[in-house]
Amino acid sequence: MHNLLTKQEIQLLSLIEYLYDSKEKVPMQVLRR
Repeated sequence: MHNLLTKQEIQLLSLIEYLYDSKEKVPMQVLRR
C-alpha cells in the first residue's frame, strides 16, 4: 500500500502538474515550501 501521501500533498502535486501542463513557470519559492 502506498497511501503515504496526505490530501494536502496530493493537492499540491496536482497543482504543480496543472501548472506544468499549462506551461506556467513555477517559481522555486513555491516548490521549496
